[in-house]
This record gives sequence, C-alpha cells and structure tokens, in this order.
Amino acid sequence: MTHTPHAALQALALEAGWKRWAARRTLLLRLPESVGDLGEVVDGVDAFAQGTTNGDDLFWARELLRRVARGEVAGVASGDAVAAARVRAGVLAEALLGRHRPEERAALQRSLDAQGLWRTLPAGTRRVGTPDGEDEDERPAHTVTLLRPLQMLAVPVTWAMYERFDPGHAAARESFDGRCPADAQDDHPVYTVTWHAAVAFADWLGARLPLEAEWEVACRANTTTRYWSGDTEADLAAVGWTRDNAGGHPHPVASPPTPRGHAHPWGLYDMHGNVWEWCLDPGVSSYQGREAGVTLDPNGPQLAVQGRGVVNMTDDLTAARVIRGGSWNSHADDARSAYRDATGPEFLWFYIGFRLVMPALGC
Repeated sequence: MTHTPHAALQALALEAGWKRWAARRTLLLRLPESVGDLGEVVDGVDAFAQGTTNGDDLFWARELLRRVARGEVAGVASGDAVAAARVRAGVLAEALLGRHRPEERAALQRSLDAQGLWRTLPAGTRRVGTPDGEDEDERPAHTVTLLRPLQMLAVPVTWAMYERFDPGHAAARESFDGRCPADAQDDHPVYTVTWHAAVAFADWLGARLPLEAEWEVACRANTTTRYWSGDTEADLAAVGWTRDNAGGHPHPVASPPTPRGHAHPWGLYDMHGNVWEWCLDPGVSSYQGREAGVTLDPNGPQLAVQGRGVVNMTDDLTAARVIRGGSWNSHADDARSAYRDATGPEFLWFYIGFRLVMPALGC
C-alpha cells in the first residue's frame, strides 16, 4: 500500500522530539516503499529536511537522497523520470546542510575565529598506543605521521555552539539532580548527541570529527606519559574532570580543576574527562598490522599503513565508533591518553560529546 508524501510527512511529524529520532529514521528510510514514486520521495525528503533542525534527521535525509542518487533505491517510475529524480536527489543531498541555518553557521564560524579556538597540530611523526602491560587493544605501540598540519578545536563543542545548528536540542539538557542546572550549561560540552548528528554538525560547519589517531596525537602533544600532565592520578585530577573530582556532572569547557589544566603543550582543553569524544573511524580490536607505523593525510582524511593502503574505514553507518578521553563519569584509567573504547553510533549518553578538526589554512 502506498501513501501520499503528505501522509508520510504527517506520520513523521507524529514522532516529534529529540528522543524519537530513531522512529523518524525508520519512517524516512521507508519512504520509497510507502510512497512509491521516486520523484515524490525526493520531494518528500526535501520537505522533511527543510522542516527540521535535528542533526539525526538531517544526516539520514541526506543519506537517503544519496542512496537515491546512487541508484540504490527503487521507485515505481521508470526511464527519464527515474534519471531525473536521481539527479535531483544528488543535487539536494549536497545542498542539504549548506542551506541549513546559514546565518547561524556564519555567526558561529566568526565566533570561533574571534575567540581563537582553533589550535594547530604540527605535521610530523609521533608515537601512539602503549607498551606491554596496558590494555591489549592499545598495542602494539606505533608511530603516526601527520603529513600536513591540522587544526583542532581547543574545546569540545558546547551547548551554545550546537544549538546554533539545532536549537531544539536544548530539550536534551539534563540537570543532574540539581547539581548542574540545565539553563546554566551554555558553556558546557554538549551531550546526548549521536555519532550521526555529530557528523552532520561537523559537515554543516565545514569541519569533521577527528580520526582516533589524530585525537591521540593531539592529546599527547609529544608526551609519553599516561596523561599529558603526567603518570599519576593526581596529575590527571589537576587537568581533567572525572568520577573522582567532577561531582557527578560535566563542567564548563576550558575550566580545568587547577591552573595546570591550562598548560597543555598545544593549547587544548578537556582532552581528559568532562565528556567522551566521538571519533570518525570505527573501532578495531587492536593495532595489529601497524607496527611499521601509519601515515595520515588530514585533508582526506586517509589513514594508511605505510606502503599498504588505507585501513580502518567502512561505509557501514551502523558500525561502532571510537570514543576517546573519558568523562565526568569515568574512572581514571579510562581517561588515559591511549585508552580506547567504542560504542554504537546511535547511542545517546549524558557523557559523550565531540570536538572538531579541519585542515590548517594553506595546507
């Protein structure tokens, strides 16, 4: 049984709210089946995307349009009508985030520049992972070579930043039993953001999520200790918010527990604790095969075993994605520079956020 695009959009509207994004995704991806005509499907997805600010909605609307454009979605029309629908889907997919709240995007870009919040990660070769004695998935330790400089946001993305993209996400703020009032979190790291929504925000802003190798290179900043600040839990407690000192809630970004937290060699904040941070790549169980080192082209981004092609990339949008850094709810061991974890990209947690990277100017 087929439905009109209007009826399909009405069904989507009934699943309103940030918590219902997965139900909307299911209905959205069923549009080709429920509507039938491919041209009407494209029109319906376009209308849906223009009527939402939710990051997951925008990610999956773009993904469906891309699938139509690639010929992966069938419709009842044929011949020239199908070809025209696919061409239009491709055009709309690439324009979808660019037309979304352009004034807010420009204002946020100006604000980040004015505050000097982009930090440069120098090109060069550094060591990541840990030697024998730490977690198995952190071995073997190996080198990572950044072929060119990379810019990283000095802080995790905050609520104030994210709500320029999706003002409706304000409903996801948690008060943590009154310990951290929801209306006082503008300068706190945003949380309850899926990997898909984080990718959409990054694309919207002209940036991306870091690869986990980039993240660890940035966190370490040429250090070789358990934390960038040293080897002990006291060294961690001086620079990051974890279960031992956070009081059961996140804290404002760039506001470390002690002045030592302002001394990261590359000017980064909250690399240990506050919120876990999504990375671009899927999780793998170890670094086996990377003993000879890997190279990174930040402009790709491409992660390659030296001389042997690209590794650890996938088109599977359901694959678990890496999270790094620990959080306000984490034990000290989870906040180590080398500690690796991964979780489903669809999960919404009060302790997972993200930060951004982008190519350095002129590189």
